[in-house]
Amino acid sequence: MTIDNEKAPFDPSRFAMPSTGAEEFGTRKIRSVIPVNKPSKMEWVHLLDHQDFLIPGAALLDLQDGGRVYLVVPEIAAQLDDDVRLFSLAPALTRQDKLFLWPCPIIRPGETPNPWHISHNEAYNAAKSGWIRMKSNRSCGFYDIIEPKSFMPEPDWPDMSFADMLQIAFNDDHIIDRDDHPALRRLKGGM
Repeated sequence: MTIDNEKAPFDPSRFAMPSTGAEEFGTRKIRSVIPVNKPSKMEWVHLLDHQDFLIPGAALLDLQDGGRVYLVVPEIAAQLDDDVRLFSLAPALTRQDKLFLWPCPIIRPGETPNPWHISHNEAYNAAKSGWIRMKSNRSCGFYDIIEPKSFMPEPDWPDMSFADMLQIAFNDDHIIDRDDHPALRRLKGGM
């Protein structure tokens, strides 16, 4: 093998491999992290609108410690009263192909509607049929829903089941399905 001495020492073409291998074998994106959050104000999002990809009443516990939220089984959620909140939970994609689970607050019967929750629900429902942005309007106390001016193609949804998405998003340690779960001990003042 000979080295081309005519090229400058830092000419990028000197370092480029003829093939990365991806073209020959094909690739598939492996999703190892799926966040559970509402979309940021700058993200165009589209919600997956399919009954097989929805938990219409998911109980979530947020310990407000900067960590991830916990998904709570109904038997334990019933014991936690106001410490858990109910959300609709469904997958969404951003234009940058970030998959996340979008929790949308459920307004309970008899509860005074909060304008933030009402507009959040409107954005969530609008994202079922197309791309939107949900932007906080602090001066008015609700979210603005922004639609694109031009056509945006449908998202390319990952080939995953909702169970797989939930497993990646919550793992075993963020599912509360037993009374002695560490998150419950923290909530009750124990360690």
